[in-house]
Amino acid sequence: MGTRSRLTEALILKWMKAQFRETGQWPTQRSGPVSGEPGENWSTIDCCLRLGRRGLAGGSSLARLLNQTGLKPNRREPAALTIEEILAWLEADHRATGKWPTREGGARAPNGLSWASIDFYLWHGLRGLPGGFTLARLVRFHRNVLLRAHWILPVKDGQRLITTAAELTALLVTRGPLQRPDLLWSLRERQRKFQEAAARQGRRRRR
Repeated sequence: MGTRSRLTEALILKWMKAQFRETGQWPTQRSGPVSGEPGENWSTIDCCLRLGRRGLAGGSSLARLLNQTGLKPNRREPAALTIEEILAWLEADHRATGKWPTREGGARAPNGLSWASIDFYLWHGLRGLPGGFTLARLVRFHRNVLLRAHWILPVKDGQRLITTAAELTALLVTRGPLQRPDLLWSLRERQRKFQEAAARQGRRRRR
């Protein structure tokens, strides 16, 4: 099977509008084949929007795309979550208990949510999250950033200055360092300088 072509939200919206003109209904993940686009299926496109496949950013859906563009408002859709918001809750829980929360529980259920539900949203890319991450993996990733924050931060991401571990974790989780070569270069340069300084300090101690 050949590589599937990349998708964009603009292209998906074009297909959605064409299907609406033809059927009088906005497509959902149960709408079957995309009208006029052989090999494309609305269920697959919804999955790509949620999980960030075929060039899409992730954390969306057919329903969310319609809602965000005003084509089909959905007042019942829950508010979006962000990785930085979840990290703030994780850190608050850790400060309160001395332990990092798991999907089985923690000290607090932020905004009425359970850690199990947050784990579910993270993995499936719901409520604006990128998808493909578990709560346990997010905690491990953030702890690794925290351990290295003293030599990583601050770091430039284009014109933006990243100053906190939570900001850096969120950026790496949602975009990935390999997708931002300027950020990746900056991280490597910081690591090189840190290692050189550590080596110089080691040589001074041996004298």
